[in-house]
Amino acid sequence: MDKLFEVLHKAYDKNFYKQKEVKAKKEEMEQLFKKWKIPYTFHDAYDYFHNEIIAKGIENKQAFENCHSETRVKMVDFYSTLNYDEKRRLMNREVELIEPNLPKRVVDGISIYVPFFDKRMNEIYHNEMVLYDIKKYGYYKERFENAMHDISMYGNVFYDEDFCSAKKVYEEANMFALYDAKLRCLYFIKDQKLVQHISFPIDVDIATLMKLSHVYFHNSTEVFVNALMDEQLILPKEKKKLIGMLRKGIS
Repeated sequence: MDKLFEVLHKAYDKNFYKQKEVKAKKEEMEQLFKKWKIPYTFHDAYDYFHNEIIAKGIENKQAFENCHSETRVKMVDFYSTLNYDEKRRLMNREVELIEPNLPKRVVDGISIYVPFFDKRMNEIYHNEMVLYDIKKYGYYKERFENAMHDISMYGNVFYDEDFCSAKKVYEEANMFALYDAKLRCLYFIKDQKLVQHISFPIDVDIATLMKLSHVYFHNSTEVFVNALMDEQLILPKEKKKLIGMLRKGIS
């Protein structure tokens, strides 16, 4: 690890998984994933944010499926007498009522509510929930782990506060940065792996986070630390120590 970063980590970091809210939500997600037989890992903060997106996808999935079940119950007296198009029209009308309350992303013109499902499955949830009348599709209410895909197939579009607790503040090629406002921590990801992070003693605005992310990905640690000092994001005690290290050529 860079010695300059070691100083900053020691001064400003908080143990991510020991935070009360993080710990509680982690346990909740673990129970959820075990219930649905979904493999998971919680190695670092990036894993946590990734898993939050999966959990939100499951929540959205269940909202659509509950809507399907409730609609069938509501129309039980005549549902079986309807043809496919009539059922589809009535089902879609009910689905339209819940969609405004569910987070989504639009990818290639298709609304993606369930990040771990492909476009075809998401289109079914959005426009053809009536297919869940058929056993082939209804099966996914109970078992769907084999239909799951890596959420990165859609890029990094879900890393925002409606799907997870971190917000994407920078992206370029195979690199992007996430900011956790509660912990005042900026995470640098490259090739879908967390490569470094930096915590701050004060709140930082989006424009500054973007600038710092660009500096980190395109320059040396020394240049990055100088940028932090220029933005007055290092307190006097740590600043003095870092300046001394830089003068000695310690990085």
